[in-house]
This record gives sequence, structure tokens and C-alpha cells, in this order.
Amino acid sequence: MDTSILVAWVGIGGTLGGALIGSLTTWFIQWSQNKEKYQQMAFEKRLQVHQQAYALCGTLLGTTFTKSSTEEAVAKVGDWYYNNCLYLDSNSREALWKLTRTVQEYTAKHGPFVADIITREQFDDHVAMRDLQVETQNIIARGVGVKYIPEIKEPTPIKNP
Repeated sequence: MDTSILVAWVGIGGTLGGALIGSLTTWFIQWSQNKEKYQQMAFEKRLQVHQQAYALCGTLLGTTFTKSSTEEAVAKVGDWYYNNCLYLDSNSREALWKLTRTVQEYTAKHGPFVADIITREQFDDHVAMRDLQVETQNIIARGVGVKYIPEIKEPTPIKNP
């Protein structure tokens, strides 16, 4: 085989190989950037949903003063839950659902919470429900997956001697 033909084939192979490597590199960079964007968007949605779930815990407990508002709140939480539960971690899903059932059972058992006329059992159940609310909110806060970020302090200026 003629040397010039061999050199031409090597040149063509090098050009195609370089183009392939360049394309793969570009694809990998775009893929990793898209993956980072997706993870950022998913984290932002997860944070938003956990914040909403945290707020719903307070709303649920506040509704125990009237039976109709409890039923409305439980329905609202149920609708919200089915539209957002996949963004919650499993512990938060379970805790929120448990609190919702507890509020519903409390209202069915005792009726609306009226501070003037309350039995010891109703008071104890209300306190237990409040403790469950705090526990649920703590589980939800941990479920976001964000570690505590300490407050950033202003740097101390360096003095020249």
C-alpha cells in the first residue's frame, strides 16, 4: 500500500476520532449540567412541599375548635397530600398522615375543643395531640434533608502591623 494512502487513512481516522471525543465531551458536559439543574429544581420543590406540610400541621390542630372546620381541614390536607406526597420523605408522609388521622379521631371522639367545658380526658388528648403536632413538624423539618447552615459572620479585618 502506498504511504500517502496510509497517511490519508490515519488522518481521516484521527479527524473522526477527535470529532467523536469532542461530541462525547460536549454531551457529557450538557448531561451533567442538566442533572444539576434537575436536582436543584427537585430540591426547591421538596423544600416548598415540606414547608407547606409544616404549616398544615398548625392548621390542623387549630381546627379542633369547631367540627366543621376540622372536616374541611382534613379534606384540604387529604387533597394536598395526594398532590404532593411524592416530594415528602417517607417519615414525613407517615407523620403527617398520622397527625391528620389523630385530629380527625379527636374531633369525632370529643367534639370541638371548648376550653370552658373540658374533661380531663379531653384535655390530656388535646395535649397529646399538640405533642404529636410538634413531633410531626420536627420530622418534616428533618425530612427536607438540609443540614443546619450556621450564620455567616462578617470577616474580621486584618490589621497591618
